[in-house]
Amino acid sequence: MNTNALTAQNCSLFEIDAELEAAFDQMQEEREITGNISDESRERCAKLFAELGKKIDRIAAYLRSQLHKATMAGEEAQRLQQRRGQASSGSTTWSEC
Repeated sequence: MNTNALTAQNCSLFEIDAELEAAFDQMQEEREITGNISDESRERCAKLFAELGKKIDRIAAYLRSQLHKATMAGEEAQRLQQRRGQASSGSTTWSEC
């Protein structure tokens, strides 16, 4: 697979990671053969790395939103349970009157 920065946004995190690993390997080989790394290779890796970072940020944002929803649902469940507890303990019986 040869992913460029424009199509990387449509790839999965794992596809970009695999492509980035291949690009780094290619850079290493290029450096071993020529003694230096071309600007094109550096730019390709930088763009793929940036896209990988964006994917990770999106995943982190999604996970934070899910955690927030779960926290809010848990807090609501606790409030409901407390209200039920107060309602059952607050009721009077005929013997107390």
